[in-house]
Amino acid sequence: MAIFNEMGSLVTQKPISGTGSSFSTETYAEGIYFMSVVYEGKRSTKRFMVIK
Repeated sequence: MAIFNEMGSLVTQKPISGTGSSFSTETYAEGIYFMSVVYEGKRSTKRFMVIK
């Protein structure tokens, strides 16, 4: 799993295992982010917002 900010810079990256994974956005600045996950050769990217 990789998290990118709206400028395309990598914010964090960590391996995922099993059927679930979590991460904290507590230290992220407000803005738009993208989470990218590759599973069985397929990439899925979702957009999310951090609002404080």
